[in-house]
Amino acid sequence: MALAGIESRIPADQVFDAMREVGIKMDASLKETGTGGIAASEKGREIAAGIREGK
Repeated sequence: MALAGIESRIPADQVFDAMREVGIKMDASLKETGTGGIAASEKGREIAAGIREGK
């Protein structure tokens, strides 16, 4: 966005703080972590198993 010249009216540090607050309140199963989001899909679990097995 910065390279496209898009300027935010809200300072970046305030955006990061707001995102952190939401992340803290959000249940882990809803986050894009090792337990939620795409990681919880069939393919995501398959990839994780391969990583654990060293593949």
